[in-house]
Amino acid sequence: MPYKDKNKRDEFHKGYYKKNIVEIKAQKRKIYKKNSREIRSNILKSLYGITLNEKELMIKAQNNKCAICGVIFSEGDKRKRGWCCVDHNHITGAIRGILCGNCNHGIGKFKENKYILENAIDYLERYK
Repeated sequence: MPYKDKNKRDEFHKGYYKKNIVEIKAQKRKIYKKNSREIRSNILKSLYGITLNEKELMIKAQNNKCAICGVIFSEGDKRKRGWCCVDHNHITGAIRGILCGNCNHGIGKFKENKYILENAIDYLERYK
């Protein structure tokens, strides 16, 4: 249904989405499940310049463990500690390795700054 008025068009799409939300979400899940490997590979390529196969080779080279803490990676639920992340330098874009979610977030919270990390280590040593 072509609309000349953008607001009417948006209202139509919102109304259609609300009425058909269950079917739309089911269709999206079906498409994602069918193409999930290709979709994940495309996302990795756009974010880091690597394919899913290359990421899997990196994980295998690290014996399926986080490069920092050594936790074994688990597939599936992102909320699990062992979910793996591609760690990269935010300035150069160079990939450093594969980390678990906690280690990846930890490096990010310390702003990838070696001086701050060394201060954190000194702090922990001081208050054993």
